[in-house]
Amino acid sequence: MPIRVMTLALVSVLFTGGAALAQQNPLVTYCQADIARLCKGVPAGDGRLLACLQNHGQQISVGCAKALQQLKKNM
Repeated sequence: MPIRVMTLALVSVLFTGGAALAQQNPLVTYCQADIARLCKGVPAGDGRLLACLQNHGQQISVGCAKALQQLKKNM
């Protein structure tokens, strides 16, 4: 269940536009490029984007890794 909640949060944040939102949420700032680069074509939902990022753990940016760690702490 926690992965589903994190995925929903990640997807809702990543696909919501607005510079103000990007400044408020580190996932938008730090993971959007990693998803575009590493998870291109992976459909959102059911934890697929989060699983993709985790499967590419050694390839994601430091900022995205830290943002994901922070999200886990807050859940």
